[in-house]
Parts: sequence; structure tokens; C-alpha cells
Amino acid sequence: MSNIPIHPERGLDPHICACRKCGKETGAMTVGHMKVLVNNTGQIKTYFSTDQAGRALDIQEPGDHIREVGEHEPVYIGLCDECESEEKEHHSIVKEGGVFWKCEECRRDGVIKKGGFADRIRSHMGIEAPKPCGVEFEKCSEHNG
Repeated sequence: MSNIPIHPERGLDPHICACRKCGKETGAMTVGHMKVLVNNTGQIKTYFSTDQAGRALDIQEPGDHIREVGEHEPVYIGLCDECESEEKEHHSIVKEGGVFWKCEECRRDGVIKKGGFADRIRSHMGIEAPKPCGVEFEKCSEHNG
């Protein structure tokens, strides 16, 4: 017997995988009945509808929304080659004294290179390189200025 969760109408229910950061197709594919959970902070998690023993998975918290992955909807799992390379570069910049940043309003993220502003952030937080350090902006005007 298969451990792949079968969709009641679509069978194996294959889906193209796409990069969770940029949305580009990664060349991978999933099979099996999958669901999408959107939590109350807007994070999206894709998961199989049952565990390997066929038991229904219930990972929902208050305020979460769960739905099935649509028939032709891509599944956002992993990173494409370009985003994976960019992520490695960002980690390298942060190890050298840079700072991760993300914006609550536009959901973008990136790094601030070592020097000036990054040094002041690290000093204020008391975190020295190579330890990771990050800052979150509430509005786009705070990182686009």
C-alpha cells in the first residue's frame, strides 16, 4: 500500500513546485493530496493532508485558515537556484557584519551591508559579527528613504 495521500477526486494530484520567495518554477513536482495553511501572521505552509499512516493532520491554530491546494495551483516549497544563491550571499554579508532586514508592510527582505547603519544597529542590539542580526521595518518608507 502507498503512503502517498490520495485525493478523493484527483488521485495522485500532481503539482509543480515553485520558489517560496520569487514564485519561479523550480523544476520539481509533488504528488499527493496537499493542503495550504495560512496562519494569522500571513505565513503560508503547504503540507500533505495525512501522515504516513494515513491519519488526518490537524496543525491548525486559532486564527489560521486551511484550504486544499487547487487542481492546477503550484506548491511553494524550497528555493529556486537564483534565490538560494542570493540567500547564501546574504548570510555571508551578515557574517561579515551586515544586518538582515524585512518589511512588515511590503513583505520584502534583504541585507544591509557592514558599515554605518548596520554598525549602529549591531551596537544598539549588542550583537557582534559573525552572529546573525536583523531589523524589521513596519512601513516601506523606513527602508526606501
